[in-house]
Amino acid sequence: MKGFNGALMRYLGANEHAATVIETKIIAPNMRRLRLRSETA
Repeated sequence: MKGFNGALMRYLGANEHAATVIETKIIAPNMRRLRLRSETA
């Protein structure tokens, strides 16, 4: 997390997690649905 948004999220207690994309699905010409997996969460 970087910048103002990252500082705000860290202040609110958010943690960073490494995520891996395990599936993508095209649901519209300019939109994709991603399915993620995180071993650290």
